[in-house]
Amino acid sequence: MPTRPVLRGKPVRPGGDNGPVVIIDPVVDGNASPIIRPEPNYPGCGQGTGEVLLDYVVDPDGRVRDVKVVSATSSCFAQAAERATTRWQYRPEVVDGKPVRSGRLRVRLVFKPE
Repeated sequence: MPTRPVLRGKPVRPGGDNGPVVIIDPVVDGNASPIIRPEPNYPGCGQGTGEVLLDYVVDPDGRVRDVKVVSATSSCFAQAAERATTRWQYRPEVVDGKPVRSGRLRVRLVFKPE
């Protein structure tokens, strides 16, 4: 699976040019900077368009932790979004020269089958 950075709000096609579309749209981005966001896969159990709103924190080593589903059109899309989010890597916020745990961040993922 590719692990290239994804730009804010830009659609990606994990299955290639003809594959499903996933839009990653940060709602609350905080001071942690995304380094790698592996592209989420459109779930096999998915039907139609799905949307998931997630909250999470970034720990001092840049890993996503404490992922919480705020809302989702189905548990199928929620599980796919959680799996993808926990593989993301960030440059953590730095305070007084030391990396620190972020406040809660929020992201919206939109899955489209086309």
